[in-house]
Order: sequence, then C-alpha cells, then structure tokens
Amino acid sequence: MVKSEIIVECSPEHFLDTVWNFSEYPHFLKEVRSIDAKEIKPDEREVTYEIDLIKRVKYTLRMKRSGNRIEWTFVKGDMMKDNRGSWEVEDIGDGKTKVTYQVDIKFGLLVPGSVVDMLTKVNLPQMLSAFKTQAEKK
Repeated sequence: MVKSEIIVECSPEHFLDTVWNFSEYPHFLKEVRSIDAKEIKPDEREVTYEIDLIKRVKYTLRMKRSGNRIEWTFVKGDMMKDNRGSWEVEDIGDGKTKVTYQVDIKFGLLVPGSVVDMLTKVNLPQMLSAFKTQAEKK
C-alpha cells in the first residue's frame, strides 16, 4: 500500500470532478495513451486504461464516487493481479483541499522490481502533481 497527500487550491468537489473527468487524462497525464470509461451507474464507471510504463500496459478498474471519495477495485489487466485504492478529499479552509491518495497494486511474478519502484517512486509523485496542476486551472 502506498499513501500520499497533497494540498490543492480548489474545492474538494472540484478536485473530485477533475479525477472523475476520465476523458481528459491523456491531455495531462503523459503516460496515458488511451482511456475508455463506461457508465455502470451515475456514480460508478468501468474504466480501461492503456498506459506506457517501461512497456504498454492495459487494465480495467471499477471506479465508484461517493461523498468525499473516489475508490476503485481491479477488474482485469496485463501484468497486474490486483489494483485497488482511493482518492479522499478534505476541505481545510482558505479555498484549499487536502487530498489523500492510496493505492495497493499487486503484480504477476514476471514483473521486475524496477517497474514497481518506477510506479511508486517516480510515477506516483508526477501523477499527483499533474492532477494538482489540472485541478488548479479551474
């Protein structure tokens, strides 16, 4: 489990709207090649991501939005055995929001440790920074 927090200058609702706007991901997340979000219910999507890490990876997550959080569970994917986590937001006043991101990813046996390290130590901070920049554009 990897957990990280950032402070963004926007409302909690606006930040969650940014996360929920899947079609925009390829425009501000450089590793996202394509994304396909299918509505299951108004507050639930099945989202298929195609991303470039060291190689191209495709996976599908079930995303659910409720209250001050968006959480997901793993449906299927290349190289992954599991991927679950959440975005949680908290209004801290002065137009700022504390965002907590948690993810637990389990890979198959053939995935090198360097890929796991790249995801958690390089891609995660870059991704959080990209979401912060996107949300603060208002």
